[in-house]
Amino acid sequence: MSVVLLTGSSGQLGRVVHQYLLAAGHMVIPADRDVVDVTSDVSVGDFISNIENLDAVVHLVGGISAGASIADIADTVVRQQFDANVLSAMNIFRHTWPLLVRSGNGAIVTIGARDVLHPQRNRAVYSSSKGALVHLTQALAEDGRDVGIRANVILPSIIRTEANLEWATNGEDADWIRPESIAATIAFLISPECRISGASLPMYERIPY
Repeated sequence: MSVVLLTGSSGQLGRVVHQYLLAAGHMVIPADRDVVDVTSDVSVGDFISNIENLDAVVHLVGGISAGASIADIADTVVRQQFDANVLSAMNIFRHTWPLLVRSGNGAIVTIGARDVLHPQRNRAVYSSSKGALVHLTQALAEDGRDVGIRANVILPSIIRTEANLEWATNGEDADWIRPESIAATIAFLISPECRISGASLPMYERIPY
């Protein structure tokens, strides 16, 4: 049984991943906004200090702000996007790294976005912040090669959650990735049998443009 730290556990994707990992026999440590502020180094440090053993970290926390050109993006939005998508990951992995090293077969999974490979209009800050997360994950894969830590990032299209379905039109959600598919991929990537590291895994059927 692996001990897995799951950030963003109360989100619509997080709840599905949480249940999937439990069903797969993992012990899951949920970390949502009610128990830890992942954008605060102090809060993360206090939270992680209570964990004795850890085999994997699945980092789902993130955010999107789209629809504005680069000239119209407020400084507060830039900071919020990089805090949510990059700083949160930095804080989590700085504090969990020693625990993953101690496990001898640690695993990291992060959630990027299709926009990293196929940027869309008026998403400059979102795409660049997710791009930074992808490079962070790849860097951790390199750092982890000699200490038994693997790191991979999933690049989904729009996830078929209830919130996203509220604005779907004309059947466009047919090609959106289901949370269950992401959960299954995560379960494989953190399994001891998986030897993949440093991969950026696209999860979408087609590019709708």
